[in-house]
Amino acid sequence: MTNLSSETNDFIHVLQWNCRSIIPKLDSFKAMINNLKCDVFSICETWLTSDINLNFYNHNIIRLDRDAPYGGVLSGIKKCYSFYKINLPSIQGIESVACQIKIHDKDLCIASVYIPPKALIGQRMLSDIFELLPSPRLILRDFNSHGVAWGSSYNDNRSTLIYNLCDNFNMTVLNNGDMTRVTKPPTRPSALDLSLCSTSLRLDCTWKVVCDPHGSDHLPILFSINKGPKITPSVDIPYDLTLNINWKIYKTKITEALEAVQHLPLLQKYDLFAGLILNSAILAQKKQYLGVSTKRRTPTPWWDKECSKIYIKKSRVYKVFRKKEKNRRLCTIYKARIHVQKLDQSQKT
Repeated sequence: MTNLSSETNDFIHVLQWNCRSIIPKLDSFKAMINNLKCDVFSICETWLTSDINLNFYNHNIIRLDRDAPYGGVLSGIKKCYSFYKINLPSIQGIESVACQIKIHDKDLCIASVYIPPKALIGQRMLSDIFELLPSPRLILRDFNSHGVAWGSSYNDNRSTLIYNLCDNFNMTVLNNGDMTRVTKPPTRPSALDLSLCSTSLRLDCTWKVVCDPHGSDHLPILFSINKGPKITPSVDIPYDLTLNINWKIYKTKITEALEAVQHLPLLQKYDLFAGLILNSAILAQKKQYLGVSTKRRTPTPWWDKECSKIYIKKSRVYKVFRKKEKNRRLCTIYKARIHVQKLDQSQKT
């Protein structure tokens, strides 16, 4: 009988996206957060109004809507995490929502911000919001700003504000230079979607663009944050972990696990040591040990294999377009998108 008391190398997955109207893309979006196993998502330009009810099976929602069906920001937090909403001031030209999330033994502040292209903003306005966000923090936003630090070929006026805010609040840009907004040729793609984090989080984060716009002209952004060691209740596993273990993987896993707890107090290290060994052995199994379920809930009750097949095909069509960027490839994307929409409607009925 084996006893598991600890989990290590656990990550929280955060999705950021300018969706440009969430309702017509809702089924595709639910499939995306299901496939990417998102714990938190941040959306701007939702185009929602207060009379529209929007629910997610696994996520709690906080949102800010406009009176007219444009703009708007929304955050989703998985229901297994406790959180509270942070009240932000109402500032003309800036739409934002924020919350403080409890992740294991850490507190993390996540804010979703949208600033329209023609809005007149100043550094004091943005500082008033940043000052209310406790550190460590993530600021996920479409600033409609061009900056060399996040992949643009030049710096505009707004980029100066962002650079100053990063210096004043000890933050850094997570973007790696990849383009986040796609347009029709010959217009060049641009990087308008920014992910900012406290400098203390930078080494724990990985950032990448999802190569499928899902009907928007902005690409989703996915990044992962290392949650560190977690102590969980004991679980009995009636299985001999030495029968089907890959010792090379085991060595790698336990080395990573020990590095994750090296800065903990000595007594806490001792309490976690047995759990680290057992959890590394489980992760290094060549076969799934008994009691582990790999079943994943489908995005919606009517989702079947045909939906998944068409969904994957649409993503592949877009990847081909990104390589060639020709108008005839763009027509193929529109046809694939229409096919998905028709299939969704037929499945629902």
